[in-house]
Amino acid sequence: MLAWGLAWINAKVLSNYLDSFSLIFWRFLIAAISLVFVAKFLKHSLKIDFKTFFVAFIAAILMLFYNYFFFRGTSLGDAGFGGVLVTTLNPILTFFAVAILQRKNLGKKEYFALFLGALGSFIMLEIWQYGFGVFTQNAIKYFLLAATTWVFITLVSTLNKKATAVVFSFYMYLLVVFIDYLFFLDRKLTPIYNFDWIFWLNLFAISLFAVTFATTVYFLATVQKGSKYASAFIFLVPFSAAIFATIFLGEKLKNTTIIGGLIVVVAIYILQDYKWHNILFKRRKSGI
Repeated sequence: MLAWGLAWINAKVLSNYLDSFSLIFWRFLIAAISLVFVAKFLKHSLKIDFKTFFVAFIAAILMLFYNYFFFRGTSLGDAGFGGVLVTTLNPILTFFAVAILQRKNLGKKEYFALFLGALGSFIMLEIWQYGFGVFTQNAIKYFLLAATTWVFITLVSTLNKKATAVVFSFYMYLLVVFIDYLFFLDRKLTPIYNFDWIFWLNLFAISLFAVTFATTVYFLATVQKGSKYASAFIFLVPFSAAIFATIFLGEKLKNTTIIGGLIVVVAIYILQDYKWHNILFKRRKSGI
């Protein structure tokens, strides 16, 4: 969780060196290579069928755009604020997207959680100060697009029924690299070997620490302890992002970010009892 929180600071620092699509290429190339060794260590076969590959391809497109919004948002705005806003909105938006798709009737508790989620988000955005024009601000716009895109990544990823999470992630990351290189970099890469140690430290942190290490540990914890146990620790991500931004970037942590973030965390906690993750991952009885 701390690694995921730190990734927002890594992204802010790296935006001073390269454009978003170049950062995406190097991040996921390093992550994909490292996952080969993880898969070998866990004794997972890298063989997948065409359907799983196609799902990974769609997820890769979404992952590419999510990371574009992620890097662009942090380059234009505060990393700590983005880390709190996006990571608290992700589970809220995912829950209601799943509820709509599954045609679940929501009770008073769920609607109350939605109200808290909206209230906390508006407080973080300081809606009373900027009005709804806040949604046109570039950094805010990219942060909200990132949160929305992550919902679709989650939904598409659940279509993977055969490959392990590590193997599926490997193909998804590898496809991100190829799509990015062919369509967004125009087969031209900025040389990075002359960059200083700060660049390399943050690049490996955002690739190996935040992607390979953190994701692998999270999946292993989910298998051994259960999804509800593992997902409870996600509450650490937004606030670790804010704290790291204050320590390493000197960003001022606003009271509105703290208060709004806490309110949204309460909303997420309420939704935990609804077991939205069980709804999301269970198979349909009809086999479709």
